[in-house]
Amino acid sequence: MVVRRQKKSKRPRSRTQGWGFGKRHRGKGSRGGAGESGTGKRGQHNVSYYLSKGIKMLGRHGIRVSRRDIVETRAINIGDLDLQLDRLAAEKKITKDGSTYLVNLFAINYDKVLGSGIVTHKIKLTGKASAGAAEKIKAAGGEVV
Repeated sequence: MVVRRQKKSKRPRSRTQGWGFGKRHRGKGSRGGAGESGTGKRGQHNVSYYLSKGIKMLGRHGIRVSRRDIVETRAINIGDLDLQLDRLAAEKKITKDGSTYLVNLFAINYDKVLGSGIVTHKIKLTGKASAGAAEKIKAAGGEVV
């Protein structure tokens, strides 16, 4: 007589059979009903028919700005620039002519000077400056080119 092993599945089964807790997989209850149920007065009543089905509308919506359209301006406040003048002169990124500091903004990697802060040195600035920054530089005896 041939002795065969019993046919069993590859893994031992549990009472939920892999469906989570005990009430699942008995009927349509754990998934909110079948078909179009749940779209009436109670569930998702203010959502359109297609969105309640999980269907997203085709096409693009809203304003999309591509990264190439965004221009980032590297700006520095005039007060911060005034505090860094001696260090920048020591690193030879700007030059000092007597008591006047000759600053080229593009040489120190900035596009514009903004008007916040106090100016204590004479600065001859080459580059863009806001109206407030230009006023403060001229008041300290410098100029904007």
